[in-house]
Amino acid sequence: MAANSPNLDPRTSAQAAFAAELRKYRQLRNVTQDQVARALSCDQTLISALENCKRTPQRNQAERLDEFFGLTERRVFVPIYEQIVREARSPRWSVKWADEIEPFATVLRTWAPLLVPGLFQTEAYAREIFTSSPMAPPAAERIEEQINGRMLRKAVLDRVPPPAVWDLIDEGVLHRPIGGAAVLVEQLRYLLEIAHNPAITIQIVPMWAGCAPGLVGTFTLAEVPGRPGAVLMESTGGGHVVTDSLVVAQHQKRYDTIRAHAYPKKQSQQVIRDAIEKWSMQI
Repeated sequence: MAANSPNLDPRTSAQAAFAAELRKYRQLRNVTQDQVARALSCDQTLISALENCKRTPQRNQAERLDEFFGLTERRVFVPIYEQIVREARSPRWSVKWADEIEPFATVLRTWAPLLVPGLFQTEAYAREIFTSSPMAPPAAERIEEQINGRMLRKAVLDRVPPPAVWDLIDEGVLHRPIGGAAVLVEQLRYLLEIAHNPAITIQIVPMWAGCAPGLVGTFTLAEVPGRPGAVLMESTGGGHVVTDSLVVAQHQKRYDTIRAHAYPKKQSQQVIRDAIEKWSMQI
């Protein structure tokens, strides 16, 4: 495979990044594939396969490569291996958004017609979503990974300076007892708490608004300095990250149309308080 093959572009996947780094360090250190193979106690054909994205590396191989190339302190291959594992367990669109877009966004705009946005979910609320999936139930360990991953995303809100977050939430979300009344009340209280954060604007779109443009599903718009805008479109079948300027502009227009129906910020907070009072009576 040629060195300029798209499969060796480290931007395409973690496995491609592993292959590119292995080839790079081997050439920088002027060592052959046979020499690397001897250090890993394997055949030269395996090293060739790793460099050409034809084999997935194992953790012990990544560790021994860091040792062989004198990278045990800064570590190069082990972190990439861990990213390969993440990509294997999570949809590529999810990894792309969580690792490459959301952490660097200066502005995030979300429309949430069905559930509280993932960035604002409590652990109990998220747990109910993951455990009640109609798909084949994942192992308990996998559920915990999904929940932890969602909770870790909140770190973006603690950045200095933080991103400006504008969330539009359908009023029906406040009255959908995901996990029961107690879980919903906890979730709504957290939503009200973060709504007072000056970097966060939460607006409730009333149920009576109709708001046909919002019926297409959940989406999030992201602005990242020096890069094209991006939109994450989510549905029951998964998600899709798009950076095409026309698609992003269409969703920005749809977002603005939905926002025109929303309650102002202060009124939205009162609507959340009213929902908390209602559901608290059922605990």
